[in-house]
Amino acid sequence: YNAEENAVYVAVDVQDDSLVIDPRATKWQWNAQDGCEVYLDPDHGKNQTNVAQYSYYGDTLYGPETDRVAVRVGQSESGRQYEWQIQLTGTAATARSIGFDVSVPDKDTDGTFTWSAWGPGTRKAYYPARCGNLLLVNQDDALGEVTGKVQWGGPADGPMPRICFQSRQWADFKPRVAFDEDGNYAARLPAGEYTLEVVGMPVHQLGEANLQVQAGQTVAAGPLLLAPESAHGAQSRTLLWRE
Repeated sequence: YNAEENAVYVAVDVQDDSLVIDPRATKWQWNAQDGCEVYLDPDHGKNQTNVAQYSYYGDTLYGPETDRVAVRVGQSESGRQYEWQIQLTGTAATARSIGFDVSVPDKDTDGTFTWSAWGPGTRKAYYPARCGNLLLVNQDDALGEVTGKVQWGGPADGPMPRICFQSRQWADFKPRVAFDEDGNYAARLPAGEYTLEVVGMPVHQLGEANLQVQAGQTVAAGPLLLAPESAHGAQSRTLLWRE
């Protein structure tokens, strides 16, 4: 990340023993040739946002505002190398979190197609929660770790909320993390004060708590109890904070 340029640089090294580049393919034929996709969500955080998908299929770049994007591609016997420069929207900030993901579509000469992605799920351009967090901070910012546990009272096979760490120092720094099947979560964050919230689905009541992250230390957050409302089939959620 170059703060002066407000730009993100991404390098992707793809090992592929069967390269397929088809100049006849259109941008809608995402599974017709090899490529690389980068997803960016500058407003990634508490609210539902739009994800920008930049795709390089074969030898062509597709996406919104491609004048903000530069791609250089190298090719070798072991595969392809992609180097991206993407100008971010808005002004540069001292610390900022954005949604980020990379996906690699792979077409082989035998006609088979597979893909690999950094984060979980598909259709990331429509589901911001399926993107990971890219934390843009100063190189010398000291980090600490936060661990915690959520007691989730909703269905295990349904949509899950996420934990959002809203910095009280930087408005644009609000990374969010998922909790596992046992309710555990963890995050590495710059030292400072945060407001801990649950996001990702409608809520009836939303409690919040303050958290102090210390450099080089692990902070254990208090347990969260999140239970769905059952009356009248309501889909809102209630959060209770326990010290």
